[in-house]
Amino acid sequence: MLAIDMGPEWPDENIVALEDVVAIRISEYNLAWLEFNHLGFGMITAAYHQVHRQISKTREAIEIAGYGAEDRYEGLQRQHRFSFDRVPDTYLVSFLNITLKELADVRR
Repeated sequence: MLAIDMGPEWPDENIVALEDVVAIRISEYNLAWLEFNHLGFGMITAAYHQVHRQISKTREAIEIAGYGAEDRYEGLQRQHRFSFDRVPDTYLVSFLNITLKELADVRR
């Protein structure tokens, strides 16, 4: 597993790769140059920011009082249509703010 501290610009942000990846770190200046001069990089960073905003909205929605474990899990599945089998349970329960037992009950 790879974990990258995003630095002082984003002190609360970390990228954690759950599978094998190749990661590079690019300065803000060089990233701006790449975004401006290469259409592909601009599209990649725009997609990253869109996903980041969606994840933030998902977390906010999950934290609203009144949602039970099952509603949280199903809501996350609706928003992110991929198999959670690849995500360790400890990450899911932390993100959903539920217990491992609640997760097991929801999956039954």
